[in-house]
Amino acid sequence: FAAALGQDGRALAVCGQTCPEVAPGEVVQLFGTGLGEVPGAPATGQPAPQSPLLRVAQLPAVTVGGVEAEVVFAGLAPGFAGLYQINIRLAVNTPGGEQDVVVRVRDAVSPAAKLRVRR
Repeated sequence: FAAALGQDGRALAVCGQTCPEVAPGEVVQLFGTGLGEVPGAPATGQPAPQSPLLRVAQLPAVTVGGVEAEVVFAGLAPGFAGLYQINIRLAVNTPGGEQDVVVRVRDAVSPAAKLRVRR
């Protein structure tokens, strides 16, 4: 994925050592590409609608620090063309410190990105 934002819009990942921390149980928005088929997707180059949300056909699996996060939403990012959004809720047992975030879609696995988790 390309970026991560907290539920209040603060940058959480891909920003070096100055990244704010996210708390276990908090919702994080991940943005990237390549999540696969989206039924009812707009024409190429057209932005995804604000409503209804367009969800991917198959949910990705996301781990933070090796612990599976709950995928709350996965689909096209509203208002953007060709950008996907995954909203995850960190598990309460997510380890603290700088943790790897990995997204899996079918057999494809993303490179690990870092997310700072508060303990």
